[in-house]
Amino acid sequence: MTNTDKWNEEGGKLVRTFAFESYIEAIRFVYLSAGISESLEHHPEIFVDYTSVTLSMHTKDEDGAITDLDHKLATEFNELYGDFTDPS
Repeated sequence: MTNTDKWNEEGGKLVRTFAFESYIEAIRFVYLSAGISESLEHHPEIFVDYTSVTLSMHTKDEDGAITDLDHKLATEFNELYGDFTDPS
């Protein structure tokens, strides 16, 4: 089951911006996101703007369509982000 809450379709891609408390936290998220991306062999475009990270993706092998793999990766990123925002 996928959870792409807070993701939008923009220009044929799934896109979401994540906000962080600090630059270091944003970069840590990027680093951990890279590991997830490698494990699924699917890599988003990443844009860092100080305390925010924007990820966008589509499946290049499928003529740039948004596929189940994009939704799966978005779900993984949402779960990772929850680790940053969960106060427990």
